[in-house]
Amino acid sequence: MNNFLIKNVCVPGLDLDEAHIVIKDGRYDTIMPAVSNEALIFTQNWEENNKKAVDGRGWTILPTFTDIHTHLDKAFTYEQVPNYSGTLREAITNYQSAFPAFTEEGMIERMRRLMDRALSYGTGRMRTHINTGENKKENIALQAASKIKEEYKGILDLQIIAMVGNMSQPLTKNIELQDLLLSNNIDGIGGAPHLSESCNEEIEDLFAFASSRDLLIDLHTDEQDDPEVRSICHIIKQVKNI
Repeated sequence: MNNFLIKNVCVPGLDLDEAHIVIKDGRYDTIMPAVSNEALIFTQNWEENNKKAVDGRGWTILPTFTDIHTHLDKAFTYEQVPNYSGTLREAITNYQSAFPAFTEEGMIERMRRLMDRALSYGTGRMRTHINTGENKKENIALQAASKIKEEYKGILDLQIIAMVGNMSQPLTKNIELQDLLLSNNIDGIGGAPHLSESCNEEIEDLFAFASSRDLLIDLHTDEQDDPEVRSICHIIKQVKNI
């Protein structure tokens, strides 16, 4: 519903104990002091016409939160993918081992569970990184995320970043994978090129594809213990060349 009244809320920055806020066509339209004849008359008329009203009971109203980095495909998988060492390397290895047993339906259920929990805490925008591969089975997570994005459209805005890396051929030359990515409504390209033996070449490839398709690029960068790995330097060079 795009038109409703929020009653009795505290608005940061306003010199009011409590306020009534009128939302019309999904946007703030009017803010009035809750303790006023204007607000009393307006509220009575609004509710007598059976229009939607929500009582904030004196709570503070804030913009929705934004979760800038999550992995929906890995949500609620700790029981299937334990990590005894607490290291990134074990997490990656164990997830890869467990992945063949996952189904698209199971992915959707876990993603929906996380989206609902995020909504309950006030999150209105989210960016998720999703593992992407070269065969159909590897991309059930991407397909699940695409369906979830559509399901929650207008409720929780979801950006999908397809994590691409360690492919048999560069993404810019893999037309089949390109079509798969674009058909699943992705917003950007991601990856962890510092884990690749051809790190710089992979970075250049990802930047080239993202630029050619006007996609976002959001890379995991140098998440490892080797101080000699500095992919950030090559990433900076690519950014300067855009």
